[in-house]
Amino acid sequence: MSARLPGEWAWLDAALTSGTAGVPGDPVRSRIFDEVRAERDGATAGRVLWWTGTGLPGVRETVFDLLDGLVSAHREWPAAAEVAERALTGSDQRVAWTAARILAAAGGRQRVVRVLSAATDPVVRAALVDRLRDDVDPRFRSDPEPAVRLLANVAALHHAEPAEWAALDAAVLADLEAADRVLRGSWWTAGERWAAALVARDREDDCAAWAARLSGLNRVYFAREALREWRAAPGRIAPLLAGMLAGKPSTAARKPGDESSAAQTEAARTAAARTAAARTAAAQTAAAQTAAARTAAARTLMTSLAATRLAAEALLAIVDDPELGAAATVALGTAGDLRVVSRLVRMMESGPDEPGLLGALLAVVRAGADPAELVDAARRMLATDSDRYTVLRVLAAFGPAAAAAVPDLIAHLPESAFALERIGPAAAAAAPALREHAAHQNAAVARALLVITGDRVAADDYLAGRAESPGRGRTEAAVLSCLAEHGPGGLTERQHRQLRNLFERPGRTQLETAGAIWRHEGPAAAAELLAALPHYLGDDFYAVPALRVLGAMGAHARPILPLLDSIATGRHRVHMNNGGPDDELRGDEVLLAAVLAACEHIINAK
Repeated sequence: MSARLPGEWAWLDAALTSGTAGVPGDPVRSRIFDEVRAERDGATAGRVLWWTGTGLPGVRETVFDLLDGLVSAHREWPAAAEVAERALTGSDQRVAWTAARILAAAGGRQRVVRVLSAATDPVVRAALVDRLRDDVDPRFRSDPEPAVRLLANVAALHHAEPAEWAALDAAVLADLEAADRVLRGSWWTAGERWAAALVARDREDDCAAWAARLSGLNRVYFAREALREWRAAPGRIAPLLAGMLAGKPSTAARKPGDESSAAQTEAARTAAARTAAARTAAAQTAAAQTAAARTAAARTLMTSLAATRLAAEALLAIVDDPELGAAATVALGTAGDLRVVSRLVRMMESGPDEPGLLGALLAVVRAGADPAELVDAARRMLATDSDRYTVLRVLAAFGPAAAAAVPDLIAHLPESAFALERIGPAAAAAAPALREHAAHQNAAVARALLVITGDRVAADDYLAGRAESPGRGRTEAAVLSCLAEHGPGGLTERQHRQLRNLFERPGRTQLETAGAIWRHEGPAAAAELLAALPHYLGDDFYAVPALRVLGAMGAHARPILPLLDSIATGRHRVHMNNGGPDDELRGDEVLLAAVLAACEHIINAK
């Protein structure tokens, strides 16, 4: 490490000791990556490696997590492999597991095998065997350490013949509990690793069977993996998880000494007290495990719309639970369960901070919620400094049923113009105020005036002030689409050219103008749309809008039915890289519903 003045490392030292160096996206973390990438053996890399010797537990974790990320981008890094090998012993479990990963990435497989041959610590040996991945020596399947045996057997499951599965499953099951005592410092438990191996081999029936046979968190791990991978899983999994929600686990435990009597000797009383204390501790541990499994079961159910609907009664029973109630209410609302509308209203008024609340509110509106309660609450919120975005989205979703809120929406123009547009002609009282704002060339105001009054002047003026080949064109696309749907006389020739110029650009703008192309050009554009829209069906953001256009095309979209049928009949979830595994699960459910709706429109069209 090249010499620097002490103060020159203040930025790096502060980031490591505070933990910000371990936060993805943090500017200092990015700077560290940039400097190490530019010079792996330079001063910054040297300073990070120097910090691996710290004895501060929290800082040590941050340093090794950072080094793990740096090694991922810089393989075969001898200096990093050296510090990782030293850190395998004398570290807590979390650091030991991270060090093993660093050693494998920076030092290679041969070094891992060499270190493993001399290692005796169970955590170190398990961590190193884990780094061998699917290429684990079969001899480790009979290792004295349960965690090593389990990892070796799980690795074997990834490539074993079906005839070997039962024996390997039995071996994994035998070590499941003991292995977790060593694996708890790693990233995945024994049950999670086993379940993932079954998913990797497409063992759908076995995964469901083990979910039914196992209990506690291990049941949840198998259930969660099944829900994430197979579309038919909710029907088999939801009842298992719903059964785990009934009642709250008892935290009561017998008091030490209950079994003792006055006639016992002092030694007997002491022994009895120790036994009772052990039972109390065991009971408390069991209660905590049951509570954790119940929470995990509930949250796993909530990740799936289908599972939520199947377990609706069980989730409804926990809406008052201090820990799970809010999430259960949102999940039920997102599934369209109107029994939680009043609770959603209270949550909205108290502050829309619960994740997914807006989606739940919009879902109950689509499911036919009585507008009175929600619209009244929205009006009260508009009169305060509440979050207007949520309120306006809810009122817009109700459309004409939110007409009572028009006076309140007028007071919030132009921000509220899109909600007035959705209310439509029932918002006629807003026309004078909208015309005042139209002079400012506001696209949302122009659309609202067009839909509410049929007056296209503001929309025409807005587009006249835009180039024939607009730039990114999102606002232009929205106005053109509105004119194509609602404008008397449709599009002018110039507006049609604007629309065409936007459609010819693949991406978001093309998709946002596809519906207008269909409305304006009709069947003449069918072949072009059928060529363009399938490219968006694998995208989590664009698939549903593309399917709406295909559905609107009706019989003219019949050539796309084989592709839609292949999506709809697939056993596996469609993974669209739209976030974590639970996001992908929910994304597939939304995609499937949209595909089925499009197929229905296409097939039943005359």
